[in-house]
Amino acid sequence: VFTLDLGHVRGTAEVWVDGRTAGVRLWRPYRYACGSLEAGPHRLRIRVTNTLGTYYETGRPSSVVGANNAIMYWTRKDESAWQPIFPSGGLYGPVRISE
Repeated sequence: VFTLDLGHVRGTAEVWVDGRTAGVRLWRPYRYACGSLEAGPHRLRIRVTNTLGTYYETGRPSSVVGANNAIMYWTRKDESAWQPIFPSGGLYGPVRISE
C-alpha cells in the first residue's frame, strides 16, 4: 500500500491516481492512501483549489482584507515588501510517496 503526502498546501487538494480518485483534503494532513500499485509508470493528477481571498489579497488588497494600512497599494512606487505578509495558495510540498 502506497501513501502520497503532499506536504504543505494552501487550499483544497484533490488527488487522482491512474484516473481513480484518491480523495479530497480541506486541511492538513494532505495524505492519501493510494492502495497497491504495480511496478511501472502511473498517472498522478493533483488539483489545488484556492479561495478568492488569495486573489484579492495579491491582486488588489485593502485594509478590509488585512495587512498594513500605512502601505498605499495603489501607488506606482515599488511596494514589493508587503507581498510576504499576504497568504498565497498552491502546492508547496515537499511531495512524497512512501510504502
